[in-house]
Amino acid sequence: RRKRMCMEAVVSTQSTGERGKEKLCSLKGVCKDISPGDKEAINKEHDQLTKEWRRRKRMCMDVVNAILENDGCVKSKRELLEEMGVDTDEDTGCQIPGL
Repeated sequence: RRKRMCMEAVVSTQSTGERGKEKLCSLKGVCKDISPGDKEAINKEHDQLTKEWRRRKRMCMDVVNAILENDGCVKSKRELLEEMGVDTDEDTGCQIPGL
């Protein structure tokens, strides 16, 4: 009985693998090559959006630091960010491309 269950598991795994291979082949057929001009435009937009991300992150952290520099603020940076509902890149495991 145990051997039969193992064989069924092997057959199931093989059929799952075959379905995955078929899906991969069908997806590869759909993809088209990207022209050098399109690739350059995509890279340019990516660079622009990455710069904007850095700029916005820097502005946000400048505001947080200004609040913390206020003599009346007795909270830590982490506590303030938590109270404000700000999720940092580090909290979410996100990293700015190129770093």
